Amino acid sequence: MTEQPASAVASFHQAERQETGKPTPSPRPQGFGLSKFSLLGGIGRRLLLNILIFSSMLTLALTAFQLYLDYQRDVDAIERRVEQIRGSYHDSLARSLWRVDLPQLQAQLEGIVRLPDIRLAQVQESKEKTQHPLYVTVGQHQDNAVMVWHIPLEFDDHGRSSTIGTLTIEGTLDDVYERLFNRALVILLTQSFKTFCVSLFILYIVHALVTRHLVSLARLIRGVDLRTPMHVPLLAPHSPASDKDELDQLFEAFHGMQDKLEEAYTQLRQTNAELEQDIAARISAEAQATHLAYHEALTGLANRRMLKERLEHEAPLSERLNRHGALLFVDLDHFQRLNDALGHAAGDSVLLEVARRLNTVRSTDLLASLGGDEFVVLLTGLGETAEEAAHAAHQVAYSIRSVLALPYAVGEQSLHLSASIGVTLFPADGNDAEELLKNVDTALHHAKMAGGNCIHFFQAQMQASAQARHRMETDLREALHKQQFSLAYQPQVDHTGKLLSAEVLIRWQHPQRGWVSPAEFIPMAEESTLILEIGAWVMNSAMAQLRQWGDAGLLPPGFGLAINVSPRQFQQADFVHVVQQALQGLADPRQVMLEITEGMLVVDTDRAVERMNVLRDLGVQFHIDDFGTGYSSMAYLKRLPVDVIKIDQSFVRDMVENPADTAIVKAMLAVADSFNMEVIAEGVETAEQVHRLGDMGCHIFQGYYFSRPITAAEFAARYFGQ
Repeated sequence: MTEQPASAVASFHQAERQETGKPTPSPRPQGFGLSKFSLLGGIGRRLLLNILIFSSMLTLALTAFQLYLDYQRDVDAIERRVEQIRGSYHDSLARSLWRVDLPQLQAQLEGIVRLPDIRLAQVQESKEKTQHPLYVTVGQHQDNAVMVWHIPLEFDDHGRSSTIGTLTIEGTLDDVYERLFNRALVILLTQSFKTFCVSLFILYIVHALVTRHLVSLARLIRGVDLRTPMHVPLLAPHSPASDKDELDQLFEAFHGMQDKLEEAYTQLRQTNAELEQDIAARISAEAQATHLAYHEALTGLANRRMLKERLEHEAPLSERLNRHGALLFVDLDHFQRLNDALGHAAGDSVLLEVARRLNTVRSTDLLASLGGDEFVVLLTGLGETAEEAAHAAHQVAYSIRSVLALPYAVGEQSLHLSASIGVTLFPADGNDAEELLKNVDTALHHAKMAGGNCIHFFQAQMQASAQARHRMETDLREALHKQQFSLAYQPQVDHTGKLLSAEVLIRWQHPQRGWVSPAEFIPMAEESTLILEIGAWVMNSAMAQLRQWGDAGLLPPGFGLAINVSPRQFQQADFVHVVQQALQGLADPRQVMLEITEGMLVVDTDRAVERMNVLRDLGVQFHIDDFGTGYSSMAYLKRLPVDVIKIDQSFVRDMVENPADTAIVKAMLAVADSFNMEVIAEGVETAEQVHRLGDMGCHIFQGYYFSRPITAAEFAARYFGQ
């Protein structure tokens, strides 16, 4: 038969590209990928590899089984040899040991050691017979591949048989392993050579009968041009037409397929061109329809339909995950007046600017436009409680109201607008989309009724709570700016009232509210990150007070200040640097004791220990505050470089009446003693508590029984005589 030219495919593709206007690439070299065929290429290589792998695995398995049988035979031979030793040497060794005939024992043991695979023989006299038992050893003990037998030596003395000692024999498997290795090497080399020869023979047969003809067929297929019919029958060159095998049938099947492909080619190309045009038009129409179905025309924001679908998903999800969210309904106050005065074009430009500003507040949430000047913001993941979510939603609403109050440039005019915002929470106010939209509309209505330019929650208590938290945060920032904070000092003393140290406590005198408890504003500061600034102020102020007392020569030996560190402050990346900066100018860093809670140590114990060790090297001490109320665990306590633990006042307060609290305090003291730590009891208010704690081994106290927290001037006057 004749063979089609190898450039047929290239000419076909070139003609097709000329029709479609596409550039023609450089043609491939003739016979690409096939001229490199060899006996060890393609199927032959994979066949040879599989044969070698299977044969190797089978050879290894049979070799391992044979070696295992040989190993068992050699081990059994050693066991039989030991039994022969037992039968041949037992009586003579027993007599020699009875008579304490050391030369004879030595000779007999040497005879045993000369036996194959025996490396050590030892006779040990029974410890029950004498205080100093006799030992006779021949050979050398080995640690590797050792088999040990202990044979009791019995002697018949006038009809009474008794065990007078033990014969210990140690055998080695070194010779066994060496023989096994040599056998394995011979077997593997022999079998590998056989396997390789058989594999080459099989590979040659497959190449001669199959693969070389498949290569011929591949060359024919590569030379086919569907635009030029091929009328020469495709028969395998090695078989006459009267005696066709499977390969000949394959060649003929390809010839039939060629005819059918030629008929369908033209129709397929025309159909594809029509389909491409139809699909492109349909995709464009569907994309436009989908966008219009879920987006508002003017601003391009999500419309009510998308908002409702998203809300139907987020509201039930927030209830399952216990993560509260909020819905904010934003409406511009008196927007209709602007439309009437300046026209709809100006109104549209203002709405576009409003949409842009809203997108800058929280870009990760869904922002929807309900038409006109009504916008809805969907907020998710605001907090685990409704109060936290209300606070976060109020902050976002406040930011929206602030950013919308900025001037708008419309032509040459500068306009000012305000916004009313209704807020509802989910799942606190419900988890149904329609219900939530109704709730937020009600909240917006109340905001409008209140005169506009305000934020109103669907539930009044949430409104009050959010506003209170917002006022508290604002007041805290102002307190830092106007230096409304002060420090108080509560002494830590022994049972006689002798001053040992003092704890630094922050106080806030609000100009309108008066004294504000730390329990009220510290959690708020922790949430809003203001605790970092407050903590730095406390640390720097306490250090300054220490330096002032030190420069005045007032500090007694060993006196120091304990400064509380918040969890967020301790986890701050530059916490160590902040402390180092505060320590500058201090005469003795050992005067500083940082009080940390248990909870902040279990999040990343390794990091905590690393930071504490750096500061310990400078001389700073560490106290664990409120010990027993958190994650008290020996596992991490033993790793921490802690000097003092403080028993929480909740245990001290009730220990006189509650035996359980007494037991807990005793346990804490025992833990501290085992780790060589000091203990400070907090909240001591009565003499009986002092007496009880002293009896249990606690000798440092802090509480109202000795002194309330007092100012620096009062502290110096009472304890330093100033």
